[in-house]
Formats: sequence, C-alpha cells, structure tokens
Amino acid sequence: MLLMKFVGGVFVIVCGTLCGVYASRIVYRRVKFMEQYLMFLANVRACISYTAASADEILHSENAQPLIKPILSDAAALFNSGQPFEKAWRKALSSNTAQMLVAKSDRELVMSFGDGFGTSDVQGELEKLDLCFHLAEQRRNEMRSELESKRRIYRIVGMFVGVVITVLIC
Repeated sequence: MLLMKFVGGVFVIVCGTLCGVYASRIVYRRVKFMEQYLMFLANVRACISYTAASADEILHSENAQPLIKPILSDAAALFNSGQPFEKAWRKALSSNTAQMLVAKSDRELVMSFGDGFGTSDVQGELEKLDLCFHLAEQRRNEMRSELESKRRIYRIVGMFVGVVITVLIC
C-alpha cells in the first residue's frame, strides 16, 4: 500500500511538472511565431521594394516559414476565390490561430498587416511594412523577456502544485 501511494505521488508530481513544461512551451511557441512573422515581413518588404510584387505573389511565397505557411496558403485560396486581401488575411489568420496558440494582442498585431495591404503605391506599402515590422519587433522583445522570466516559473509552479497535491492526498 505504501508503494502504491509513493508511485501515485510520483505520478502526480510528474504530471504537475509536465503541465508546467506545457505552459512554458506555449510562451516559447508565441516567441517563435513572432520571429517567423518578422522574417515574413522582411521578405515581403524585399519583394515589394525590388520587384513590386503583387499581393497574390506574396501569398504564394515559397520561402515562407513553417508557422506562417498555413496562413499564407489559406489566405491565397480565399484571395484567389475573389475576397479582398484584408478579409482573406483575417479569415486565414482566424482559422489558424488556435493551432499557433497566439495571444489576442499578438493576433491583432498580425491582423493589422492585412489592413489596406495592396491599396497604395510601393512607397506607402514599404512605410506600412516598416511600421508593422517595428511593432512586431517590439512585441517579440517583450515576449522574449516574458519567456525568460516565466519559463522557469511555470515549470517550478507545476512541480510545486504536484507536490502539494501529493502531500494533501497522502
């Protein structure tokens, strides 16, 4: 009976620790998504400034990052079906955010990319991209500091909760 309690207690502690690891992984994935979004914005800026690429060409980008690729694929399908770029971008982002685990503030920042995209001249698009890049870079830096401070805390709290539950049960 004592062995059973010990094994159960260890199991609860491990489960608590794994919950903490999962919570820290969510924060890490948000940072990773924002870094890939920044690379996407840099690629879009280069495409527009050097080749004056259209919105359709940007959505069919072959060198898109893994977390951005599903959004681009869905947005391209919606855009090619006749929807305006802004609506296509928003719908594609909405359908992929649960998978990406992006916070609401992050989602709004990424959605702002589609607002009015492709409606101005090259210089206007470049200025808007610079603004989006600057805001996303600030957000990424905030998320990195949040990651550094909360990553260990989530793991320790998960383990601590497992220990407390084990002590209360036994």
